[in-house]
Amino acid sequence: MEGTYMAEEPGCPLSCAVSKRRSECEECGGLGSLTGRCEWRQGDGKGISRNFSTCSPSIRTCPDGHCDAVEIRNHNICPQDCLRGGSIIGGHEPGERWGIKAGFGNCNCFPEEKKCFCEPEDSQDPLCDELCRMVIAVAVLFSFIISVLLSTFCIHRYHKNAHKPPIASAEMTFRRPAQAFPVSYSSSSARRPSLDSMENQVSVDAFKIPEDPKWEFPRKNLVLGKTLGEGEFGKVVEATAFQLKGKAGYMTVAVKMLKENASPNELRDLLSEFNLLKQVNHPNVIKLYGACSQDGPLLLIVEYAKYGSLRGFLRESRKAGPGYVGSRGSRNSSYLDNPDERALTMGDLISFAWQISRGMRYLAEMKLVHRDLAARNVLVAEGRKMKISDFGLSRDVYEEDSYVKRSKGRIPVKWMAIESLFDHIYTTQSDVWSFGVLLWEIVTLGGNPYPGIPPERLFNLLKTGYRMERPDNCSEEMYSLMLQCWKQEPDKRPVFADISKDLEKMMVKRRDYLDLAASTPSDSLLYDDGLSEEETPLVDCNNAPLPRTLPSTWIENKLYGMSDPNWPEESPVPLTRADGTNPGCPRYANDSVYANWMVSPSAAQLMDSFDS
Repeated sequence: MEGTYMAEEPGCPLSCAVSKRRSECEECGGLGSLTGRCEWRQGDGKGISRNFSTCSPSIRTCPDGHCDAVEIRNHNICPQDCLRGGSIIGGHEPGERWGIKAGFGNCNCFPEEKKCFCEPEDSQDPLCDELCRMVIAVAVLFSFIISVLLSTFCIHRYHKNAHKPPIASAEMTFRRPAQAFPVSYSSSSARRPSLDSMENQVSVDAFKIPEDPKWEFPRKNLVLGKTLGEGEFGKVVEATAFQLKGKAGYMTVAVKMLKENASPNELRDLLSEFNLLKQVNHPNVIKLYGACSQDGPLLLIVEYAKYGSLRGFLRESRKAGPGYVGSRGSRNSSYLDNPDERALTMGDLISFAWQISRGMRYLAEMKLVHRDLAARNVLVAEGRKMKISDFGLSRDVYEEDSYVKRSKGRIPVKWMAIESLFDHIYTTQSDVWSFGVLLWEIVTLGGNPYPGIPPERLFNLLKTGYRMERPDNCSEEMYSLMLQCWKQEPDKRPVFADISKDLEKMMVKRRDYLDLAASTPSDSLLYDDGLSEEETPLVDCNNAPLPRTLPSTWIENKLYGMSDPNWPEESPVPLTRADGTNPGCPRYANDSVYANWMVSPSAAQLMDSFDS
C-alpha cells in the first residue's frame, strides 16, 4: 500500500496515532492518510480486545496486528503495529514481534518517544462543539426574554385585577336600571358625586333610541303617579294611561324609568328589557303595553301588579298568623268577600311555584335566560297571578347555549348556580338552580336563603356539596324537588317542563302529601279555606267517580278563564249537599282531588265555578 505523505498541519501531529479523541483525529491529517484526514476506529469496549479504539491513517490496514512494508518505512505511519524497542503502558497484549495485538479501551502512541498508552475511555469527546454551544446560548437567551415578557404580563394582569372586588365579596343583587319593588334591590352604597351624575345624564340623553311605531305611546296620554319602588339607578311608578292599545278610557299601569344618575350601561339594560318584552306573551310573564322613547327619557309601560313583589307579598302574609297553618280561628266571611286577602295555604304556595315554573318553561322555549330569578323579581297581580319580571339582564341564547357574563355589576350570589358563580356561565339550567332557591323562599314565606351564611363562605360550602336544609312545613317531595334543582352538574337538573308536571301533581294530590307538625286534619295547610264545617254541611265526595289526576287543560281553563270545547265549564264531579243542592265539593278533611286543588292562585274564579 502506497501512502501519501502529508505535510504537518498547524496544530496537528505528524502521526495520526497521537490523537486520543475522535474529534481531534478526524480534524487532522497524518502521515500515510489516503484521504487527507485521519480515520477513527471505535472499539467494542470488551476489555482487552483486538478491536480497541484508536486513530489511524486507514483503519483497513492499521492496526491489523501486522507491520507491513509501507508501515515499517516510517514509524509515524502506524506505530500501533510497528512500535519496537519501546514501552506499551496500560492493559494490552503485545504483538508477536512488534506493536499492539490487543488493547484495553483507547490506545494512542507517540512514535518519537516510542511509547503507547492503552487506557479506559474515560475522556469522551465533547458533547457539543462551538456551533452547538452557540445554538444553546441563543436558545437560553430567547427563553429568558420570553420568560421576562410573560412575567411582566402576568404581574400587570395581577395588579389590574387586584383593584376589582372578587365575586365572593360582591353585593347580593344585580345592578338594574329599574327595580320593581326596591326592598329587594336598594343599594347601601353612596350616591355618585353630582359631577358624575351630570356626565352620565348627558351620555344617556345623547343616546338615540330608534322609534318603534308598534309600541310607541304618546307621553301626553300618560300621567305618572306615586313611586312604587326604586333602586340605585331606576324606579317604578304607578301611572294612568289614556287610550292604551286603542282601548277607550283609562288604565292603571306601571312605568319603569331611569334616575338622573343612570349611565349608558343602565340605559342599555332597560332597552334590553324593552326588546325582550316585545317578544314574550304569557300569562305568567309581565306584559309590555308600550313605551315612550322619543323626546324625553325612556319610559317602559308594563302591566300593573296590585300586590307588588312575591317576596314582599309572602312576608306580608306572615301577619295573617295562625291562618297560615290552618287554624280554624282564622276562618271568617272575608274569605268569600275577597279571596286575595285570605290567609295563604300550602296549596297556594304550590300554585305560586307552579305558575312561575310555567312562565320559566315558556322563557326556556323562547331560548331566553333570565339570570336573576328570585321572589323579588316575581310580581303578584290581582287574583294572585304570578308575573315574572325584571328582564334587564336577560339574554337571548338562540345563537349559543350559554351566556358568559363579563361585565361588571352586583350579582345575586345566594340565588346563583355553581357554574355561574365560578365560571360566569348562565344557561336555562342555571335558572333552574335559581328556581330551587325561589321554592325555598316561597315555602319560608319570603325567608332569606342560606340564613347566617355570608356570601364569601357560600362558595366553598356549595363546592363541598352543602345545600340548605328542609324548611319547616315543607314536604319531603317539595324538598326533593329543591335538591334536584341544586344538582352540581347542570345536565342532571330537571327542566322546567318536568318541574311544572311535578308541581301540578303536588297540587292534585290528597292531603297526605303534606308533612306538617299538625296533629289534626284541620291543621293541614292544604285544606284550610276559611270555611267552618258548621257553615257548610257537606257530604264526603270520596266515593265520587273522580280521576286521580287533573288534565292540565282543565287547570288552565280555571286559572286563566280560558275555554276549551273538550272540557265543560261545570265541574265533571257530581256535587251534592246534604239538603240536595250542589254547592261544590268539600275543601277540607277527606276532600276529593278537585277540592284539594281549590288552593289555586285564581281561587275566586274556582269558587265561583264550584258554588254556582
